[in-house]
Amino acid sequence: MTFKRKSIPIIGVVALAGLAIFLYAGTNNAPTDTVRSVSDIVQRYHVSPLALNDVYSKRVFDLYLKRIDPGKRFLIQSDIDQLKYYETRLDDDMKSDNLEFVALANRLIKQRVADAKILYTTMIQTPQDFESKEVFETDGEKRTFAKNKSEWEADWRKFIKYQVLTTYIISAESATRNPSALSKQDAAMELDARHKVEKNLDSFFDRMSKETDEDRINAFIDCVANANDPHTSYLAPQQKDDFDINIKGSLEGIGAVLQEEDGYIKVTRIVPGGPAWRQKELKAQDIILKVAQDEGESVDIVGARVQDAVKLIRGSKGTRARLTVKKPDGKIAQISIIRDVVVLEESYSKSAIIKTPDGQKFGYILLPSFYRDFANSKARNASDDLRNELRRLNAQGVKSIILDLRNNGGGALEDAVKVAGLFIDYGPVVQVRDRANRGYTYEDTDPAIVFDGDVVVLVNTFSASASEIVAGALQDYGRAVIIGGAHTYGKGTVQTVLNLDTLWANSVKAKAGNGGSVKVTNQKYFRVTGASTQFKGVEPDITLPDFNDYLEVGEQTQSYPLPWTTTSAAPIRKWGRPVQPSVLALSKERTQNDPNFNAMATLVSKLRQRRKNSSYPLQLTAAVKMQQESKQDTDSLDQIKLANSNKIALPSEDDYLKELEPERATEYQEWLKQLPKDIYIDEAVSVLKDMRAMGPGESSH
Repeated sequence: MTFKRKSIPIIGVVALAGLAIFLYAGTNNAPTDTVRSVSDIVQRYHVSPLALNDVYSKRVFDLYLKRIDPGKRFLIQSDIDQLKYYETRLDDDMKSDNLEFVALANRLIKQRVADAKILYTTMIQTPQDFESKEVFETDGEKRTFAKNKSEWEADWRKFIKYQVLTTYIISAESATRNPSALSKQDAAMELDARHKVEKNLDSFFDRMSKETDEDRINAFIDCVANANDPHTSYLAPQQKDDFDINIKGSLEGIGAVLQEEDGYIKVTRIVPGGPAWRQKELKAQDIILKVAQDEGESVDIVGARVQDAVKLIRGSKGTRARLTVKKPDGKIAQISIIRDVVVLEESYSKSAIIKTPDGQKFGYILLPSFYRDFANSKARNASDDLRNELRRLNAQGVKSIILDLRNNGGGALEDAVKVAGLFIDYGPVVQVRDRANRGYTYEDTDPAIVFDGDVVVLVNTFSASASEIVAGALQDYGRAVIIGGAHTYGKGTVQTVLNLDTLWANSVKAKAGNGGSVKVTNQKYFRVTGASTQFKGVEPDITLPDFNDYLEVGEQTQSYPLPWTTTSAAPIRKWGRPVQPSVLALSKERTQNDPNFNAMATLVSKLRQRRKNSSYPLQLTAAVKMQQESKQDTDSLDQIKLANSNKIALPSEDDYLKELEPERATEYQEWLKQLPKDIYIDEAVSVLKDMRAMGPGESSH
């Protein structure tokens, strides 16, 4: 078979990994053809393909069980015992075009879904007692499959009670009633909550009934890809469209990138400049449980396919989406977002001048992503915009800057290399290697340095891919001090998107059409030191307590990530003005005695412990207490702010504002007001002050 290869290199936008869930192959192809083709593509092009053996089989088996029953609510242990026969046989079955495992799994899940539908329609008619002291485990990973039918029914009873109780509490809050004042259960509110849950479950089971054998077979195909690493997946045409939209940054909706994870729809990234980003309540790692349109009834999307969830959440500009979300600390909240066009100015870089009370001046640049429209060479891009911001700051006499890459999920490799090049004269920035350790070193070939002053780079666990390239390069050159949490995301891989129809062009499958694409991890990138950012990420020079540290975020938390590896170092000439070790020591001493950072460290420790306890009390008073504690934690986070000690001003304020539309100028000024409240920016300014006071070492530039 001759393959004509059409590919699109992708290094950023980690949030879309795993987007494909139930996917549709060409209608003229047997499922076994698609399975074999996807497996073959991965074996041919993956940077480190897993051998088709028992280890691989177990991975596919594990992933597929999570796909069809992520919460362990349907299948029981006897079902699992039947399926276990295939646990180490899937690799051989795939080679022989045998999909008996999928067929058996589909029959079992269909039967259990039918049984559960009969069960819940009876159980939901019974009033719930919120006084008994019992708990429901919300984490599917911690639950085990029911040992028998009796235990299975008990689990469903608790699940329904959990649904009714959380709906009951949310309704009380929505009605402006204080749940803590409910000394005893309100029968009318309980009945209303049960009716709402019944409608949600009706919708849920209706969706389940519409899932076809083809849907689940294609879910299996995606697992065949995912078993190699979390970023290798099968993309149906719709998922490919979503992928392109995310790269360009243009989308009408709420501005959130979603991913299916263990049966839930999780927010993996908030798009800079979008409605959710402006509204500030929806966060990455939130789980969306329900969606309502304006004042309409909420629709439960637990267990929904991600494309179905997206259809409900997206909508026309000006309409309102009401989301019921579960926060990582267990709090259930309702969030209303007015849909709007996502893109645009807010997703682009912007800068400000920080003037401190002692008269010193520092530059601040926010870079939300490494944006570039590959289809429009005249569109704005991250590197050109950052160059312009640096020149504007230079013109204002700024000698030290903060480059903020927090929450920057990546983007175009070209811009990552160019951005790093704005701070060094020339030399390697990042190395890319394939499965045979062949590759290419991307270099800054422009000897010009746009900014030669002191630099601090801010990162967090959501700084990924292209952000890690830039932060790692500036750290390796000794060009900047990196400040952030324990580590960055840890995505050190490159993906290419291969179109199945193109690959099938000269084969008997040519008439299939609309076959989708395979996103394959075909390269890894390495820092100039030879160390990969894969898995470990970039470790900051100065580590600070970070609110995001309690979240399970990053490559290390994914299923079957590629390991950290090394390659040979690339020769570089390090920056000639090294940072004095005393600068790092002063920061450590200062932050250890800072009440804001101490409060943050205490809060992070508390939230980390709460996250470990994923069981939810099914007693009203205990559940209300949990909600109140979560709210107190949220309030305390809001209080961890600094006094407005730094005066923030725009570079060339009058001229700059004249360039903006009135609405944009107002948004810009609102953005400026938030900067003095950021304790990490304040510490970055202090570090730059210390660097300035210490003076540079001997310079070779």
